[in-house]
Amino acid sequence: MSQGAFEFNFEHYFESSMDFVCVIDFDFNMLAINPALSKAMGAQDPSSLKTLADLLHPDDLAMSLEKAEALKSGSPVFLFECRLKSQSTDYLWTSWTAVADFEKKQILAVGRDISAIKINEGKRESRFRRILERAPGGLYICNPGRSYAFTHIQDQLESLGYEPEQLMGSPGFWMSQVHPEDQAGVLDELDSLFEKENGDFQYRVRAQDGNYHWVRDLCTLVRDKSGEPVEIIGFWSDVTK
Repeated sequence: MSQGAFEFNFEHYFESSMDFVCVIDFDFNMLAINPALSKAMGAQDPSSLKTLADLLHPDDLAMSLEKAEALKSGSPVFLFECRLKSQSTDYLWTSWTAVADFEKKQILAVGRDISAIKINEGKRESRFRRILERAPGGLYICNPGRSYAFTHIQDQLESLGYEPEQLMGSPGFWMSQVHPEDQAGVLDELDSLFEKENGDFQYRVRAQDGNYHWVRDLCTLVRDKSGEPVEIIGFWSDVTK
């Protein structure tokens, strides 16, 4: 294939593709944007878009520049998500893959509109939050250390009478409310998460009024990419009969 044929094919793709295509230099100045991107942004005069800052949501600019710097160091970018200005008052959610041309000192980026996907994700998250709000229990996150201190509590167990601030204020508060006969078993169950990852157990907890309630605790250990424990996410429910 001749160089001329390659350039012709790219030009045809640039002009006719439904994907967003843009070219910027190593100083992050806009060199070209294709018709699909220009139309999506509502840019009557594409030449008015001088730099990345003219395209991006202000909150996404710093991360986008960081990715562009990485490209200049030889690291390709795959499926990077950011928001672009559009012809409406809203921003477009887009996903980009980019490579650098070190001879020309340019960056070629190809992207797609993923706004619909983001809207659906938001709807799913809202539905999940509504389910949690109506569920007879509470979501929690705690450290995977020996103290198992809470870092987040979505809601309290209303039947126990405690507020999230009480449970998070002292690392040992929750365990001190666990029935003395159940404390060792609870710690054993939590420790076993490092091997079996998931837990499902029941124990007694003293409520604010002094009475004990049976609680079911469903939890899972979350690890980072290197396999190190990061946090424990769990859900309580009052199963007292």
